[in-house]
Amino acid sequence: SSGANEYEDDNTAVVLSRYERLAMLRSEQRRRVLQRYGRSSSNIAADPKSDSRGYKYDVVVNIDFDLLALPKMEEFAAAVEAVASSSNSTSAEADHDPSSSRIVCANGYETWFNPKSGPRLYYDTLPAIDEGGRWYYQMYSRSWLQVVTFGQRRLFMAIESFSGGGGEDHSHKDSDEDEDADDNADSYTLWPMKSCFGGLAFYGWESFSSSQCDYVRSRIALPLAVEQSPNSEDLDGETTTTTTKWQFPQRYTLSGTPDGDACEHAVFQLCLGEEYRQGRNAKGETSNDNDLVIGIQPGLIASREANIMSTDEAVWGLIKGVALFLGLSGAVKIGLRRSKRKNILHEE
Repeated sequence: SSGANEYEDDNTAVVLSRYERLAMLRSEQRRRVLQRYGRSSSNIAADPKSDSRGYKYDVVVNIDFDLLALPKMEEFAAAVEAVASSSNSTSAEADHDPSSSRIVCANGYETWFNPKSGPRLYYDTLPAIDEGGRWYYQMYSRSWLQVVTFGQRRLFMAIESFSGGGGEDHSHKDSDEDEDADDNADSYTLWPMKSCFGGLAFYGWESFSSSQCDYVRSRIALPLAVEQSPNSEDLDGETTTTTTKWQFPQRYTLSGTPDGDACEHAVFQLCLGEEYRQGRNAKGETSNDNDLVIGIQPGLIASREANIMSTDEAVWGLIKGVALFLGLSGAVKIGLRRSKRKNILHEE
């Protein structure tokens, strides 16, 4: 049998990176869920509780097992309700109808120094791409300045206190000023994202069961129409449209290359976002109401054990920061000593 880091493809052992193994694991989990609970005549016959579409459930919960604390029950229920209500809008005749749907992610954090009283830092930056296309992994985890100044603590607090709005105008109220925020409907407003996870995510069945998107990039079958301008030398030329397969944006890979390692959650959700946009455009709709809505529910707080300096970039960032600090301190000391010597010589 193949090793933990390998799988056999056409009798050839292929070495996989950690990210590729995670993607294949998520893909296999999804395949088994769809096989057991998806639309099929055998499933409908075996379970009379299935609805007319053959679906037994409206919501799929994807959760990591390394979480130390789960969200409050009311927050969990609110996420289920938000996703289920959007799932119920799906056409009964369609096997997979790209209509409005939601993916709700947890606001995951980890604590440093002390599990109970240490600062809370937003930890799951790798799949986190906000509505403006900003990659939190690039902004926070790869920035030594953000690492040493606890930028992810400020990010967690900003999300936790978010109560609506959009774009750059995020509301940043004191996260401790309203402990009864759970009773307010606004506490369930989503921090808008293009992809996220946080250790816990809720999917509507119709988005999770997409036949064109997958966690593994090579298994994605979503077509992408590309318009090509006519040749300038051809006066009678017309704009043509060719179809290719959707590709995960290389700017969100660890190496910045098309085949670089990437977070499986970002791959799956960005693909779903594109599928829903195509579905809306195919219907000639101009409103964004039927797009896939993805976001972090501020109060859906989950925590995991601290994994300090979990990335090579963060480790090297900290080393550079410490080296810079020591270098500057040394330079200041040398400067002070030289200045003191000059003063002594001047007095003599």
